[in-house]
Formats: sequence, C-alpha cells, structure tokens
Amino acid sequence: MTRRLRALALAAVLAVSLAGCTAGSGTSESSPDIGVPVPATDGSTAGGDTAGGESGGVPGAAPGAAPDGSGGGGSAEDGVDRDVVTTGTITITVRNPAAAAEEAADLVESAGGRIEARVEQAPTPSDRGRATLTVRVPSAAFSAALEDLKDLGRVESVNLTAMDVTSRTQDLEARIRGLQTSVDRLLGLLTTSADTDALLKVEGALAERQTELESLQSERDSLADAVALTTVTVQLLSAGIAPDPEPDDFWAGVVTGFSGLLAALGVAAVGIGVALPWLVFLSAVGALLFLVLRLIRRRSPERRRATAEPAAPPAGGDAA
Repeated sequence: MTRRLRALALAAVLAVSLAGCTAGSGTSESSPDIGVPVPATDGSTAGGDTAGGESGGVPGAAPGAAPDGSGGGGSAEDGVDRDVVTTGTITITVRNPAAAAEEAADLVESAGGRIEARVEQAPTPSDRGRATLTVRVPSAAFSAALEDLKDLGRVESVNLTAMDVTSRTQDLEARIRGLQTSVDRLLGLLTTSADTDALLKVEGALAERQTELESLQSERDSLADAVALTTVTVQLLSAGIAPDPEPDDFWAGVVTGFSGLLAALGVAAVGIGVALPWLVFLSAVGALLFLVLRLIRRRSPERRRATAEPAAPPAGGDAA
C-alpha cells in the first residue's frame, strides 16, 4: 500500500512538471502578431499595423513609437559630423568703398562663394561713400576668405554667430524617411484596393502625406544650404563714416582738435556756399522794395502841398 501511494505521488509530481514545461514552452514559442512598422503623420513609426490603429479607417496611418525608441529623431552622438549654421557681420574702414567692394566680390567668387546683395552709396562732401555686401561663402573656405577680407582695410568689428542644427537635421531626415515609407504604402494600397470608400480615404491620406513630405524636404534643403554656405554681411565704410580712434596723448588730442576745426570750417564753408545765392536774391528783392518805398514817400508830400494851396480867383471878379 505504501509503495502504491509513493508511485501515485511520483506520477502526480511528474504530471505537474510536464504541464508546467508545456505551458512555458507554449508561452515562449507563441508571440503576438507584429505587423510591418507604419510611419505616422509626425514622421515616427508605429509598432504594428492593426485594424484598430489605423487613422480614419485608412491603412498606414497609425501613430506610434520608433523601433529604436528615439521617436524618429534623437540627439547627435559623439563622433558624428556637426551641422553648424554660421552668420555674422564684418565692418571695415577702407580708402575707397567702391573699389573695395569690387575687390571683396572677387575674393568671394574666388573662394567659391557668391554675392547675394550689394548696395553702394555715392561719395558726399564729408565722406567717400559706403558699400554693403551680403556674401555667401562655402563653410570650408570661410576662414581663409575672412582673412582676405580683413586685408581690405582697418577692421572695426567682426561679429559671428554659430548655431548647431545637427539634431534638427537628423529629425528632419527621420521624419522624411517615415513619411516616404507611408506614401509608398498608400500608393500600393491605391493600386490594390477595390472599395470606393477605401480608395477615397487612401487618396485623402496620400495627398496629406505628400504635402507634408514636400514641406519637410524643402525645409531640409534650406537647412542644408545654410550649413554649406556661411552668410556674412560686409560693411565697407570710408574714413568720414567710421568712428576715429580716441586720442591717447597730448599731440594726438591736438591733431584731433585741429582736424575737427578744419571739418567744422569745411562744413561752414559749404553752408555759406549753399546760402550765398539766396542772400544775393534776397538782397536784390530788398533793394527793389527800398526804391519803390522811397519813390512813394517822395510823391506823397508833393500831393499834400498841391491840395493845400487855394485856387486863384478869376480875373474878371476884381474889376467888378
């Protein structure tokens, strides 16, 4: 009896063990259905292509997380090339702004760049004019081009700003890839679907995806152009416009004062030259008015005397 009980207990233990193994193996071997990742409208990828995950009943519209968990665009890793947008302003005092502008344009073109805008002002009595150029130079050649531009004259200021857009570039690339995949899948559904309602939904979703894809591609191209070419505004000023350095000793102060006196006298001479024609004209008008008033005053006493004298009596009246 004891042996029989032991045999039954051993059989029960073996049965439980086998049941546990069978359940474990079934769990490990079976897995839920995993569909092909579907890009969502924001450029990330969805986890599965299930009926409940489709937007508006249109296949391929389910939002979700990216396969790597980065959400479609992560930060730049160490070791990758950085995308940097550089902009700035350079102010230089030159002898002849027009000639310096020509030389600056040649320097930029020789470096592989181009002139985006160019504005020149004619010389005036107080200065020799100015010129402003907006140049775009390849980023790899910008340092050398900057040194060449500095040789045009006296550098007054250099202001440069560098902005790292690596993360933005990676995010755009990920979103573009996701939307391109979504567009390709919708195009496939458009050719295979026979349901009219489904076709209309697919066409609407396809038009939306293509519009967003073109917008992202345009933004990516614009950003790539800003990274590839450094944009700088070059201001070429003459000595009369640029601020002179402050004098640091007695003789420098004397020279500065004498220069200021000459400049003031020059401005005064110009003002006198401008006012001289007006002074001559006003003097002539004043002289004419004076003569007219003088003639009027001379005639007035004669008229008063003529009216004050009594009239002579007739000759026949005395005889009577």
